[in-house]
Order: sequence, then C-alpha cells, then structure tokens
Amino acid sequence: MAPRLSVIVPIYDVERYLPACLDSLAAQTFRDFEVLMVDDGSPDGSAAIAEEYASRDPRFKLIRKENGGLGAARNTGMTHLAPESEFLTFVDSDDLIPPDAYRLMVGSLDESGSDFATGNVYHLKGEKSWQVPLMRMLAGEARLGTHISRYAKLVADRIACNKVFRRTFWEKHGFAFPEGRLYEDTPVTMRAHYLAESVDVISEPCYYWRLREGESAPSITQRRTDPAGVRDRVTSVMEISAFLADQPGETYARLKREYDTRVLRDDLRLFLNVVPDGDAEYRAEFLRSANRFLDSIDPKVVMDLPAELRVQWLLVRKHQLEELIALLAGQRRKETPEVSGLVRKYASFPSLEGADLHLPKGALRIDQHLNMRAPLQEVSWSGGKLVLSGNAWIDKIDLPTRKASVKVLQLRKDRSRRRILLPARNLRRPEVTTDSGQDRYNYEWAGWEVTIDPARLRKGGEWQEAVWHVGLGIFASGLVRRHAVHSSGGAACNFPPYHWLSPDFRMLPSVERGALKLRIEKVRALITGRTLEGDRIKVTGEIREPLAADERVVLRVKNQKGAETLDYPVTVERSGAKQAFSVEVPVADVALIFHEGVDEKAQPEKRTWSTVLVATDAHGKERRFGTVMQEGLSDAEFPLPDSLGTQSHLVELAVVAGHTGFLKFSGRTRRAVIDSAAVRDGKIALTGHADPRLSGSRFLLKPRNRYEERFVETRWLDGGRFEVSFDPSRLGGSGDVPLRAGRWNLFLRPDEEGVPDVAFVTDRLAADAFPVQAELNGRRYWLENRWGDFPQLNARSELSDLERGPYRQKELRRTVYEPLFQQPLKDQVFYLSYNGKQFSDSPRAMYEELVRRGSDLKHLWAVRDGQVNLPDGIEKVRMWGTEWYEALAS
Repeated sequence: MAPRLSVIVPIYDVERYLPACLDSLAAQTFRDFEVLMVDDGSPDGSAAIAEEYASRDPRFKLIRKENGGLGAARNTGMTHLAPESEFLTFVDSDDLIPPDAYRLMVGSLDESGSDFATGNVYHLKGEKSWQVPLMRMLAGEARLGTHISRYAKLVADRIACNKVFRRTFWEKHGFAFPEGRLYEDTPVTMRAHYLAESVDVISEPCYYWRLREGESAPSITQRRTDPAGVRDRVTSVMEISAFLADQPGETYARLKREYDTRVLRDDLRLFLNVVPDGDAEYRAEFLRSANRFLDSIDPKVVMDLPAELRVQWLLVRKHQLEELIALLAGQRRKETPEVSGLVRKYASFPSLEGADLHLPKGALRIDQHLNMRAPLQEVSWSGGKLVLSGNAWIDKIDLPTRKASVKVLQLRKDRSRRRILLPARNLRRPEVTTDSGQDRYNYEWAGWEVTIDPARLRKGGEWQEAVWHVGLGIFASGLVRRHAVHSSGGAACNFPPYHWLSPDFRMLPSVERGALKLRIEKVRALITGRTLEGDRIKVTGEIREPLAADERVVLRVKNQKGAETLDYPVTVERSGAKQAFSVEVPVADVALIFHEGVDEKAQPEKRTWSTVLVATDAHGKERRFGTVMQEGLSDAEFPLPDSLGTQSHLVELAVVAGHTGFLKFSGRTRRAVIDSAAVRDGKIALTGHADPRLSGSRFLLKPRNRYEERFVETRWLDGGRFEVSFDPSRLGGSGDVPLRAGRWNLFLRPDEEGVPDVAFVTDRLAADAFPVQAELNGRRYWLENRWGDFPQLNARSELSDLERGPYRQKELRRTVYEPLFQQPLKDQVFYLSYNGKQFSDSPRAMYEELVRRGSDLKHLWAVRDGQVNLPDGIEKVRMWGTEWYEALAS
C-alpha cells in the first residue's frame, strides 16, 4: 500500500533511545506511512539498530549521509519522500509518539482540509510525563480550522515534531530547515503558521519530548550561556520578524507587533535571564545579538512591556551591563518594585537604588500594567440562591482594610444590553497576601462575596435560555479596573455544580476558557439509564422536544481533544407526549486500547468523549439536544471484553456526567471509585468500589512530587466494595509523625506483580461531600475533589496563614525577631540538626552531655514540618514559625 504519511527521523548518537522511538512508530494505529531514518553519520550503534528495523518492516527505510546536523538531516529526508505521500512529519530519535497520534492528526486534516495539524506535547523524564508548560495553549479542546491571527497563543508553538504537514502546502512554500545552526525549527514552523490558510489543533498528547537523565549533558543554564546559542536564536527570530514586515496589510502589521513582543517576553528572555551566569564572551555576544533584534523593531514594542521587563531591555539597549545584572539579581530574589504616585504611578527598584539610569520618567511608569486579579474561590448553592466568592486586587496596591477598595459584580447577558450590578461584600482573606509570593504589598481584604437570586435573570417572569458573563470591578488607590471573574487549574470552583430551576430548566455555572459564565438552559433530553449489553453500551432516556415525522436522530459522540466524531442511530418510541429513546455504542469505538510494544509512558491514560443528540430533517436541518443525566444516576464503570487485547483488563469504559451533568464516555485506565467521604472517630473515612478483580489490593498514598509510599489497611467487601480509614497525622515516619506537608495522591496497589497502581476518582453523587476538612493532632488536612473527579489529600503546612510566605516571614522578622534581639539573652540552648529533620549527630550529643552534667538550661530544638519526635525535656520549635524567631533572637 502506498504511504500517505512520510515520517522523517534524523538519527545521531541515540542508540539508548532509538528502539523505543521506532517501536512507538511501528505501533501507530494509522498504518499507511513510511519512516525515513536518516543516519547523520552517527558514531554509535544507532545505524545498525535502524538497519534492523528496515530489514523487518518494509515501511522503515534507512538513508545514510555524512554528519551535517539536524536541519541537514531533515532536508535530506525530504528528498526521499515516496511520490504518493500526502503528508509529512518529523520525529527526533530520542522521543516517543503515542499510538493514536498520526491517526488523529491525519484524520483531522482529512476532515478539515487544513494545511497542517499541530498536536499537544508532553515532557518525558524517567517514569514521569507532564504537559510542556509553553505548549499549554494546545491543551483543552481540539480546534479545527483555526489560525495564528485568530488564536494568538499559537505564536509559542514553534517546534516541528508535533506537526503533520500537508505536502502540497510544504512544497508550495518551499520550506527547508536552516543548516549548520541551532534553533532550526522556528524559521520553518512560524512561517508555516502565518502562511497557512488554516490549522488544526489536536489537544490530546501527540508527542512525548524526552528530557534525558543520567548523562553528562550540559545543564540548561550552560546551554543557554553558549554564545552560539543566543546568536542563532536571534538570527531565527529576526528572520520571522523580517518576513512579517515584508507582508502587506494591517493584519500582518499587528501580527509582527505581537510576534516581536513575544520574542522579548519569551524567546530572548530566556537568554536575558542567564546574563548573570554567563562569562564575558557570552555577555558581549548577548548584548550584540539582542541589540541587533532591538534595532529592527518598533521602539514602542519595548515601551509597551511591563515595567520591570521594559527597564531590563532598555538597559540592554544602553549596554548598561552592571545595572542589568543588579536588576536581574533582584528579580531572582523576588524583589518587588515600590510604587508611588496618586493616579499616574511609577516604579522604583531597590536593586537600582543610586544607579545612574539615564531613563526617561515614562520608562518607569507602571500604572498601565498594574493588572487586576479576580480569581474565583467558591461556587455554591444555598436556599436556591447562587453564592459566588473570590478574591480581587490590583497588583502592587495595598488592601489593608475593609474600606481600602470598593468591588461591584456585573452580570451581562450575552448578545444583549441587559446588565445587573451587584455590590460585593468585602471579606478578610489573609491567605491572599500569604500566597502572593512577594513581601511588600498587603492584600488582606481582597476577598469578596455575592449572593445571586436566579429569579432576577428571568424575563417576564419566565425562564429563558441565556448566557450571562460574570465580571468584577474594583476601585482602589485611585485606580479602576474591570476583569472577568476567572478560574483555572484543578480547584473545585473551576468545576461548579449546576442547579435545577424548574423541571425543565437548570442553571449551569461554567468556566469557559478561564472565565466564569452562568448558563440557563432548557433540558431537552434526559438520560435515564446506561447498561453494558454484550460488546455495546446501551443508553436510554427521553427526548422532551416534539420530533417531526421526517426527523432522524443520532447520538453524536466526539473526542474532545482529538477532533474525532462518530454518529450512532437512535431508536425513538413515541408514546403519547413522551418520546423514549435508546442507542447502542460499541465499546471498541470509545474504549482506550493499550498497544503492546509501546512504552507505557507514551500510552494515554484517558480519552473522553462528549455526546449530543442530533435530530436532522429531510432537508438536512439539524437540531441539537444536550444529553443531561437524570438526578440520582451515578457514574458507571464497565470492564472491557478480552477481545480488545491482552491488556484489556488494565482499562475500563466509564459512563460519567461530572459537574455539568452531561453524558460522557471515558475510556481510561481502570480506577477505584470513592462514593462517600467523611471524618469519623478522628480519621478520614472512605468507602467505594473497584473492579472485583482488584479485591485484596492495598490502599496507599503517594506524594505528588517525590517518591514515598504510605500504606493503609483496607477492608474489602463483596463485589469489589471497600472501606478505608486513616489518620494522616500518624502516617509519617514510622507511624509516629504527620505526613509531610504537600499534596498526596490516592492509589490501590494490586497484588499482581508488574501491574500498575490504580488511581482513584470521585463518583459524581459523592462530590457534595468534598472538601473533607479535618484538624488532627494540631495539623490540618483537606481531602479535596480536584479536576472535577480527582480526590487528593492536601496535608497543610504546620505554619499558619499568618506565618507562611515572604510577606509573613518579613513581618515576623520585624515584629518578633527585631524587638527581642534588643533584649538580654535567655538561659537556653537552641539546637538545629540536619536542617530540622533529625534528633541526631553533634547537637544531640551536646544536649545529652548537658543533661548528664545536670545543666538547668532550657533546651529548644528546631523541627521542620513536625517530622521529628523529641524526648521529654526538649521544647519543639517549628522552623519558620513565630517561636523560631523568638528562639533565634533570645
């Protein structure tokens, strides 16, 4: 079969990683491809490995050339494409491609006709994989037929390997990679983004970018302080900036401004930040190369930057290296600029005090960039009314008292002039200052709360479908700011609960692209059942809208991150005013299939499919009915049949609704489900269920960012049900100290060796029980439901909200340490062993000797995070707590 896709893999010194890379390509569920392996004069055994793959799979072809670098190897591969190939892509030979990546991207291009598809990227290191931060704009939901002019965040999507290009598009524009220099992707990928008619974004991970470990490779800082690196990066970005400058029209002028701004805020900022670490050669090359770029752009781009970054680039412009290094050093210390002025406000930087800057006053003006923050904190329902609570402040503007600001909530009806203004009640939230990461400004009264009666949103006393945008205004220190109430991440407020307004209408608060909206919707279809019947999921329910005789109904199922859409015919039974329906969905269509021979770290853990009922009449006109799960109907999990592979027992198909109530299919690795959570008898108690084959598994907690395991006795009941209870204040150490502060994930450890741990989820009917908050033996623990259905234990710091963080620590030094330091010393000894982690070594020996001699001194021992048990006669001092500063001073 002629290949539709050509995969170009440059190979150089990767024998340790190459087999995993080529295995991931061989396992692709899209089969019509060729792999062009370009041996770039590799000095190790990589070519022999590639030759072996070519000998056993005719789709793999080995091309040999003398060493010329990555760009040259890719260009060589381009000259060997099969004549029939329609698409092309690139893979670095130490990286991995998940099994469905090319099926999703080529399928998307077949549907949309776009010029290329770009897929989400994860980092891979050791046993861990995670979202590449700079590629976060590719996460979320798939986007078909978009463009960088409409989705500006794509300006950060500048690597080549996460893309599948249409060959005709590539050849039309004559793309080729620069040779003999670093950062060869940008000149190609950015031109492609700007020249494309349209682009598809696939949000499912399509590329695993390996970060090598255990090798003597230079550090990131060492690579960035290479003079050739900054020189080549500037050359690449200048090519794109010049390309945009040559294009006619205001759209390209805007795109050039946006691109130049991104370069200063991102591309070249990476090199700017390491100027203090570079040697004289690097610093000279940085100033020379950076000023080459600054010479080529509109000076207004620099002046429109935030004040601190603006001053940094102006110092680069003036070659004031000493002042630049001082300012960057202050940035590393998280030094906060001081703001002065009534309406027009100006910044001053402590690290530049006394420096002769020669900067115009306007360069220090900061009020335009004193942005408002309005994060949502809680969404709840009380007595049929919606209660919104959050925080709001303006950067670097103090809110030390209740009257320091006035806040007003605005509800704006979409596509209407109708607005409702509601005064917000100011609340004291000391944790906002504590968690702000700075030590100068007080946001103590940033909190707010508003209660909304949904009846105010009716029209003429009747419920009507509508979307209301939620915004907040704040007046403080002579400044007025407005901002959408926003939320992000896994916090519960990002997944707010809905509320039935009547038998036919409900209000659904939702966070869409980070902004809170209130949706009033009529429920036109209700899901009343879901069962597994053989190899199919049968969904039953009722359609509440009258159907015309010629309307055909299907259940449309869409992969939210992969742009796949499947339709299944719906059987409708009319009985009087009711219209019952049923539909069958083959398990194999929506299940997550594990593929043998692929590194498990490159296998996705979940694929979620949204659903909607679509009624189409004889003329092709469509009506869509949201599929809302009936109240009281729990989530359901079904095992996969053995026919779906030897690893089918490791995955399941779940039918879930989550916080929105809409029916979804979730193909995922098998999960244990929590259906109740509470504090009982001084312990956190959970009940739930799992695949009966997991009976006997052990419950354990693992911290999110380090290796540690804490097992808890589990009671197993019939049918895979379990009960577990634990006291986290006694789970650390040898069972005699608290769990260390931080977030802990919950798992089951199966008895079968080699089988991965099973993560937990929360059933939608149990969501109201969260968060479970407990104070046990003086420590605080929050069992939270994050990301809508992910239970996680948050072991809080032993420090209070008035002790944690830079602002509070500075305050303790000023109010506790400095006054006591002026007082006479006390007759006491303050010990510190292994930074507060042990009762051992020389400090212990000194303590024991003093006790042996009968000393009447008072003994204080510094303990970090409660992780040390002390003998009687020693007083524990919490590191960084109030008593820490008292002990240090006296």
